[in-house]
Amino acid sequence: MTNEQNRQDRRKQLEELYLRNYGRILDSALADRRLLVQDGERVAESLTKYLPDYDGPLDDEPFQQWATEIIRPAVSRLGSLYDMRREYGPWVRGVIRRTLGHTSEFDDLNAVVEELENDVWMWAGAHIKSLLIPGTAKLSTRLCARAIWAARAWRTKQILRRDAVVRRIATVAACQSPFLQCEVMTDAELASAACDK
Repeated sequence: MTNEQNRQDRRKQLEELYLRNYGRILDSALADRRLLVQDGERVAESLTKYLPDYDGPLDDEPFQQWATEIIRPAVSRLGSLYDMRREYGPWVRGVIRRTLGHTSEFDDLNAVVEELENDVWMWAGAHIKSLLIPGTAKLSTRLCARAIWAARAWRTKQILRRDAVVRRIATVAACQSPFLQCEVMTDAELASAACDK
């Protein structure tokens, strides 16, 4: 048997071992009651990318111990993220609302706030390790600063888009287009609007 065949056999045996123990791995992930079932499943499924690192015996008990040690930090980080969102979610939402202001400029201010809030929590999930390390600023301050940044960046992007459209329309000679508030217009639309005049 060649080395390549040995590796393939080992990989296949590890996959079988994983499938045989999936229920126990999932139970281990869901032992933390803060996690949603879907997140527990994702954690258990993410273990597959670490299977090549397992060099222990192909028995259930040692494999389950190894799997528990691998997924425990991920479960802990997810639980911490849930705790953060529960505790600081209203603050983050409020900061985004205050930064955007109460304006009728947006189609649906609530949808924009929700989108930006989700962006902040996605960022928090990606940076959870650094957020859990105590720093010079409190966790609430760091999350609110990110919320302010996200809201300002979104607002700036909207202003730049609107200004770009207005400039493009202004370049068409004497265009009396009703599309001044349109997000994007193609060259063909601009030419058509100029011809309609």
